[in-house]
Amino acid sequence: MPAVRRISMLKTMLAEVSRAQELLDKERYDDAREILERAHAYCTDEGLRSAHVLWLLAVTCDFLDDLPQALQYAEQAIELDPASPALRRSYEIVVDRLRIAVSEAKPDDVETPRLYELLLRVEEADVASHLAMARWHAEAGDPAAAWRVLEALTVLAPSHREAWSLKARVARTLGKVQEAREAESQAAGLDELRTLGFPISGTNARA
Repeated sequence: MPAVRRISMLKTMLAEVSRAQELLDKERYDDAREILERAHAYCTDEGLRSAHVLWLLAVTCDFLDDLPQALQYAEQAIELDPASPALRRSYEIVVDRLRIAVSEAKPDDVETPRLYELLLRVEEADVASHLAMARWHAEAGDPAAAWRVLEALTVLAPSHREAWSLKARVARTLGKVQEAREAESQAAGLDELRTLGFPISGTNARA
């Protein structure tokens, strides 16, 4: 492609990105996403990578509640500019929203495993996420899978009463009588500590 034409197309793309930013300010997120995806496709075709375009796409997808896509774009943007505070902040916002989506989902929400796997992939799953996934497995009739999660979780966060309580219930479902008793004892002990006013830590730990 001639250099003059390439420069012209690049200027057009930059003008479109500016328009997308204006649409974001007006909360016209679908329109902004359409423009930004075209800009991203142009960059890809031209062998370019723009952290700014990827960041705007991440922000737009976040506003549209497309958290998996928002995470992907945020990751790609950080790859290009790992020292950018703005990109890091956007990434953290998306991760936090993913954690909330997993931890506050209904036990039978079909989206939970997919969102949980995303958190595992980026090593951002926290205790609430693990507990939610264990509950999901238990609700789905797979106590063995729930047990595997809870075995790891009670090591990761030994002061988390709900994890021990769920582990006790799952153990009884699996016929693990001794393990159920031990888990119940741990939960009761944590209840007693809380009653006595001792601080219980470790509830926000990550895997």
